[in-house]
Amino acid sequence: METNLKHIKAAFIDIDNTLVYGNDINDISQEHIDALKHLQDLKIYTILATGRSEEDALKLRKIIRKNSYGDFTIVSNGSKIIGKDLKVIEKNYLTKELYDSLIKFGIKNNYTIKVSNNPKIYTNNSSLKRIANTFYKKYQFDELEEIYNLDFKEEHLAKLGFLFLNKKKAREAYDNIHNHFSDQVEAIIVGKGRYLEITEKEISKAFAAKILAEQLNFNLSEAIAFGDSLNDLSLFKEVGTKVAVGNAIDEIKSIATYVTDSVKNNGVANFINKNF
Repeated sequence: METNLKHIKAAFIDIDNTLVYGNDINDISQEHIDALKHLQDLKIYTILATGRSEEDALKLRKIIRKNSYGDFTIVSNGSKIIGKDLKVIEKNYLTKELYDSLIKFGIKNNYTIKVSNNPKIYTNNSSLKRIANTFYKKYQFDELEEIYNLDFKEEHLAKLGFLFLNKKKAREAYDNIHNHFSDQVEAIIVGKGRYLEITEKEISKAFAAKILAEQLNFNLSEAIAFGDSLNDLSLFKEVGTKVAVGNAIDEIKSIATYVTDSVKNNGVANFINKNF
């Protein structure tokens, strides 16, 4: 398929399993770093759009930033947008009351609950806490009840997650949450189909992308998105050009304009080098 991407003014790039394979941000390849810096040289806004925390996303932004076209980042699946000089452009967090309802609902249904507030993660699963404290020492795992000691107006509690042993359980929980909270939250299945992330209603990567497009004066038809998972779906439905990496799920590949190589084979970099 012939590509004509001279009209592109912005690129939204997912992190996990799109730019980086594994948990460590530092594992991004030099090929990917160089390609993203090349986009900035072309005066294309190069925007990381991730479900990850602010801390992780800004760490990667520092690595890939070349100039002011790399100054914008979407974190926590659209819950927060961070711009130049770390200025917060937009933020939308779950309320304490909604957290309380979701946690009680999770406990009632015997879900493993995970609340992220870097560098702390709160969970009701003692086995998860024990394993994580051994293998993920950058985080501090604590008892779930401790979140009630936080100031919800100040703390960055953008999302809550439920972790499951298999895809079937995650899908059942998705349906359950949709039936009980559909007018209050967005739920999306990520993490190889076993992790359910919850954000405030109507918050998504696409929501954040629309805000940035208006602020930076481009149309989403002039944007390209790279992704692999369901939390990229809202963005893929809005941008003019969508590129799925080779390891993407079928739902993403089915609506992609192009499919590139896998994350392990530097798919994003290969597409950029070939077409820009």
